[in-house]
Amino acid sequence: MSSLFNMANGMMNFASANLTIQLTPKKWEDRQLIFCVREPFRSKWSNAEIVAGEIRENESLHLESQMAEGGVIFSDGMEQDFLEFNAGAVLDIRVAKKYTSLIYMNS
Repeated sequence: MSSLFNMANGMMNFASANLTIQLTPKKWEDRQLIFCVREPFRSKWSNAEIVAGEIRENESLHLESQMAEGGVIFSDGMEQDFLEFNAGAVLDIRVAKKYTSLIYMNS
């Protein structure tokens, strides 16, 4: 249950710290990523400082793991599609240079 409170608190901090964020749906062509951490875990030995945010074009989010073992990173709830993320591993998340177009046929 505490992870839900951590997530809600982090989302509130993100929204109040970044008042330029619009709470309206983004356009498909927008060159940005908006993220949130599902069930962030805070304990005596860990924190949950980065719970939500926005990554714009030409920006990146840099993360470094401090987990001795068992660290993983995954997206979209697909835990079986994880990457190992143990101590010393680094990750940079940014908007991709290449993109595709969504084709929608209204019938």
